Amino acid sequence: MLLWDVLNNIVVKKLCSSEIHSNFIPVKFRSPNHLSSGDDDHSTTFDISDFAAAQILKDLASVPEVTTQLYCHSQVEFNHSGHSRQMSKRSDKLRGLWFLNVIIFGPDRFVEKIGEYLSIRKMYLQDTLGCERCVPYRNPHAMTPDTEEVVMTDLSILAPGYHDIEELKSGPDLLAQLMEGGTPLRETEAPKIVETSLFRHQKQALTFMLRREEGWNFDDTASDIWSLRSDTSGRLSYVNNVTGCSTCEAPPEFRGGLLADDMGLGKTLSMISLVASNQACLDYELMQAYPRSLELSPSNTSKATLLIVPPALIQVWEHQFRLHLVPRALACYIYHGHNKKSIDFLRQFDVVITTYHTIAAIWKHHSAHQDDESLYSLTWHRIVLDEAHIIKNPQSQLARACCALKATRRWAITGTPIQNKLVDFASIVKFLRVHPYSDTKTFGEEITTPFKNSSSIDAKGFLRLKTLVRAITISRTKTVIELPSRVDEIHHLHFTPAEREKYEAEKVRARVLIERAISSGNQNGKIFNGLSLLNRLRLICNHGILQLTSTTDHVVSQGIEVVACCSMCGDYLQEEVFGGPFPSGIDIQRQPFCEQCILQERDNCDPSSSNTLKLPGTTEDLGSVTLPTVTDTEFSIKYMSTKINALLADLQKYKNAEKSVVFSYWTKTLDLVQMMLSDQGIRYTRIDGTMPLSRRNEALGAFKNEDTVRVILVSVTCGGAGLDLTTGSRAYLLEPHWNPMIEEQALCRVHRISQKRKVTTIRYLMHNSFEEQIVELQKRKKMLADATFSQSCISEAGVDVGILKHLRSVLE
Repeated sequence: MLLWDVLNNIVVKKLCSSEIHSNFIPVKFRSPNHLSSGDDDHSTTFDISDFAAAQILKDLASVPEVTTQLYCHSQVEFNHSGHSRQMSKRSDKLRGLWFLNVIIFGPDRFVEKIGEYLSIRKMYLQDTLGCERCVPYRNPHAMTPDTEEVVMTDLSILAPGYHDIEELKSGPDLLAQLMEGGTPLRETEAPKIVETSLFRHQKQALTFMLRREEGWNFDDTASDIWSLRSDTSGRLSYVNNVTGCSTCEAPPEFRGGLLADDMGLGKTLSMISLVASNQACLDYELMQAYPRSLELSPSNTSKATLLIVPPALIQVWEHQFRLHLVPRALACYIYHGHNKKSIDFLRQFDVVITTYHTIAAIWKHHSAHQDDESLYSLTWHRIVLDEAHIIKNPQSQLARACCALKATRRWAITGTPIQNKLVDFASIVKFLRVHPYSDTKTFGEEITTPFKNSSSIDAKGFLRLKTLVRAITISRTKTVIELPSRVDEIHHLHFTPAEREKYEAEKVRARVLIERAISSGNQNGKIFNGLSLLNRLRLICNHGILQLTSTTDHVVSQGIEVVACCSMCGDYLQEEVFGGPFPSGIDIQRQPFCEQCILQERDNCDPSSSNTLKLPGTTEDLGSVTLPTVTDTEFSIKYMSTKINALLADLQKYKNAEKSVVFSYWTKTLDLVQMMLSDQGIRYTRIDGTMPLSRRNEALGAFKNEDTVRVILVSVTCGGAGLDLTTGSRAYLLEPHWNPMIEEQALCRVHRISQKRKVTTIRYLMHNSFEEQIVELQKRKKMLADATFSQSCISEAGVDVGILKHLRSVLE
């Protein structure tokens, strides 16, 4: 059984009502055109005003395999005393209006036919809110970028309405459910070369990882994927404990797994302890241990652990090795930029640290010149991916490059391996080479499809996934340790009259452009992206009446933007990276690159080559691509926005007592904050994606070691993962993001192991603005995010009227 999504806002007329005050009433059919909340005389009844809608509901009811969930809702919110509360000026006009939402359930084989039937009748399925079942869902009217993706409805979203941002933490955690019921692990002490004392959960992690590096445990049917069985005649067979199938051939060797402890639990120290505990043996011992491997010979084996990290974390890992280990216990080398020595030179080291982008660049060269020596010439003792969710797109160059590396042990580290998308987890399994599920087709047939069809009656798919995850994963939440308390606050701010006027004018402008696209069928030969219009509203929430760039004005006025994925890392290209629209020098339809990959490509250039960088397939010199700057004439302190003034007041209040971390997604917003801090004489430092690693490290050092530096400004694109910002105890998030996990990653840089003080996080929301809608959209796992952030350029045919109508609805 699948959820196909919802028919939204069918107008109904309220005929009679009980005394229960609610703007959300579950109903059932009473007759073809009538609905009722119950069978008694005091129930609330409604009449379906739209004859065409009533006929559609009648047709759906005639299909035995199709079931529905119905509820009526009003546009007026009620408080606890039963009186309506005005949400906006529109509420007066909408008072007394009620709407019917129809959530449709049915088998997968009917999805396309029902979608076609509704499209012909000009009815379009929208994203689900208020579903009472936890089931897979698929919307035939929404673009689905990945056919293997399984999205579950969220039981925590019980009713539509206005929710506070704290509710982002609610909802079922799929990974936590999969890990339930595990046997407690014994504790293994770290080796003597590790000077830092481990927490209990880190000692248990070390136990798990050492066991996994021993390979398959064929005697343990309960906690491993493969087990050994003999029949009555003594013949041996290998049983797949996920599916129950058996084979006479032994599965390929697998040593490694997934370290998925919650953010802030010290996964770095856990992995360092493993590296220190299980160092490589001598070459001849290695050959004896793996006699079947043709990849291993004394000339192409390495004793080193190859550690692959985001660029911002290179120095972080190097520092962690120095911090936790006895001096010179392990020899570490950073293989990055111009420090790329020969393979023979690397043999002397125990740990080689490099970046995803360096690996991708080497892989690209290796694919064309396989006889040349490179990191791909070696079979490493161990490969570790930090922030492994970076390879969640299996088709990206980064994922393919990492999967092509050879090693006897393979580990992935991430606090977010599954975000309701099984393809994310499948990509990690492919890197780990967990037989047979490293094969994408097998994973889809034996894991994804059964999980997609799981129900409360038949949980086979869920149990299969649970068996696989628990065999290769260790994951704990922050409840296993005692951290200082964390208080999450939301500061609701109100626009000034001038800001409100500007916001409302821009909202009308956006609606007109979307209406124009709907009426024209979006057949203008270009790719329409409603997100650029919505982002303009988000920027007004941050910047108030201050003028944006003329280039941004031009792009938004056209209502046309290209949506693409970076061809290197697979991340979505967003205008926030450059603080405005995409630079004209980047042909993102042919060879799209994100800012981070551009900077890394520049780092990976041969020093003897020109200082300018040209992307494949382009003729433009990226030296001409500059981030927009802020000048006094553009952004006057006199007219600073409500939000930034509120931030400044809070920073002033606590500047002598606590250090603060300010997160934003737009560098232009950070520029404004920087201007205000300078004007008020508050010392600060800053890290963002435009800065080289050396300057980022200097900024982090100043924030940590200089008492007079009270604030650090951080771009979430480079500060949301891996960094230790525990010097600060107040964290500010200037705007909500589409993905709440990105927000949590950023805030966990402050609230984590090594934090000694109580942490306060502050999120700013502008009242009665699109920011409040984003909080709702964060809970909706499909429609807008997948519509605007697809895995490839959105095609002309892909942006259908249903999607545009949804974008229009959030501007009402």
